[in-house]
Amino acid sequence: MDQLSRDIRQADRVKAFTTNGNVLTLTLDDGGTDLAYSYDAIQRTLTRTRGTDSRVVLQNCDVLRFDLR
Repeated sequence: MDQLSRDIRQADRVKAFTTNGNVLTLTLDDGGTDLAYSYDAIQRTLTRTRGTDSRVVLQNCDVLRFDLR
């Protein structure tokens, strides 16, 4: 979760956000690189994807929802 917090603080903007709250895509201020966090309720994982690099950053997570207000 530290990585997620750091990425959000360093983001230039939110590029996309799903209404079901399972995917958050940020545009980083390092030249426009996109970074996505996606939650899989069946696998109970949160995955961070940047370019072709994809890795699970949280496991055994029962509930996760991105909410923008």
